[in-house]
Amino acid sequence: MLRRQNVTVSSKHNRGFTLLEVLIALAIFSICALTLLQQSGRSARQTSHLETKLMASWLADNEVASAQLQIPNIGKQSRHTRFAKRDWEIERETRKTQQANLFQLTIRVSPSGGDQPAHQVRAYVGRY
Repeated sequence: MLRRQNVTVSSKHNRGFTLLEVLIALAIFSICALTLLQQSGRSARQTSHLETKLMASWLADNEVASAQLQIPNIGKQSRHTRFAKRDWEIERETRKTQQANLFQLTIRVSPSGGDQPAHQVRAYVGRY
């Protein structure tokens, strides 16, 4: 004859998480959230930096194209311009080369008030 035993589940097995388990879970969640926030901030800074470099390269390319349309003046020239709702400083240095009709251009583009150029281009322009 088989006897069934009534198995009673003690209240010890029915309770929820302990305070220590909850604190550990919160600590893990906090570390993950902090890491995500830091990565998000880095991503935003990187995107802003890349946007600045891209716009500066466009301005430098425009400056080279402008120099190709006219005979460049020897020496340094600086000007301020507004592009994409930002103020920019463009510095163009033109030098003679050993060839009579060939000039070396160095163009530096930086956001207004910036210490370092965001983009720099060296190009050669000929007079034809």
